[in-house]
Amino acid sequence: MLEKLIFPTQSIWQILPISLILLFIPVLVIQYRRYGAVSFVRLVMVSSFVFYLIVAFLITILPLPSLSEVLALKTQKVNMVNLIPFNFLSENIIAPGRFSSGFTSTVFVDILANILVFIPLGFYIRYYFQKSFRATIYAALVLSLFFEITQFTGIYGVYPYPYRVCDVDDVMLNVLGAMIGDQMVPYSRRLLPNLEVELLQGDVNTDSVGLFRRLLALLIDWSLVIIGLLIFVDVLRIPLWITGIASILIVFVFVPEISQYKQTIGMRVLKICYDSLDGSSITLWEILVRNLSSIGAFILIPIVLNWLTLLLDLQASDKGLHFITGFIILVPVIFFGSDWLLTITKTHRTWYERLSGVILSVKH
Repeated sequence: MLEKLIFPTQSIWQILPISLILLFIPVLVIQYRRYGAVSFVRLVMVSSFVFYLIVAFLITILPLPSLSEVLALKTQKVNMVNLIPFNFLSENIIAPGRFSSGFTSTVFVDILANILVFIPLGFYIRYYFQKSFRATIYAALVLSLFFEITQFTGIYGVYPYPYRVCDVDDVMLNVLGAMIGDQMVPYSRRLLPNLEVELLQGDVNTDSVGLFRRLLALLIDWSLVIIGLLIFVDVLRIPLWITGIASILIVFVFVPEISQYKQTIGMRVLKICYDSLDGSSITLWEILVRNLSSIGAFILIPIVLNWLTLLLDLQASDKGLHFITGFIILVPVIFFGSDWLLTITKTHRTWYERLSGVILSVKH
């Protein structure tokens, strides 16, 4: 059972890029909710900071040994805890006869790695979070203790015995690395963007909703639709077409109709709401027209394109039909794609917004 819980090291590093992509979603949501817009500097800094924490944690726990290797350490009674400060100096670097080789040993590499891994932490705390030197020390101490406790507990019980040494020297070296990173900031400011200027550029609240904000709200809402499908189809055994229609109506029509500000759940998370072009109150019929026309096109077009593709395969020798079918496929793709992409300007109204008279606006 334990072996199934432990992923190979290679698999974990393959998952890391996907984790980084998924990381952008909550970062974007937080920026839209707090600032009303996305600052590129915020996006890069926050995402890179969380990514750094993930990589630092993986460096701490990887490579994952097999259960037999961990049990062998226990059988051999290998000491996996060191509570003596500066033990690495007395035993490995300045011990008699070892000084010349100490700086080329794996022990010295480990010492250097413990310092280097925490330099970015001190840099982030001082530069991005604008905290004091004392806060840097506290943050490094807490994070380092977390790593050491993770090692000491065998990843909190995943292993029955520690497979890496829990070392007080590592904590001291980690804190030293964070202190170095903190002190690097004043000497690097000329090479870095001015955060006080860059961050204020993102604090712009507008009444129009751009492309990425729309996409995030749709991503949340369609995730709820898929969850509804899984529940109704797999658990309640209701036919797929019924559950699909029911889930879409609940998420995109029923929830906005009963909400105070005419919002889907995704829109509520992103602080946007339905609004009318003429300033009048929004009716249930207008919400139906807006959402069912856009969703209907979204569902219907792939079905039609698939049918045309099959027709094209059956008549592959007919070049005239080949050209006509390709043209028919290309026209709706260009129309709907460009219509959506133009919302990046924040002033463009999509075809279903003009049809229904219902647009999206920011809820301040």
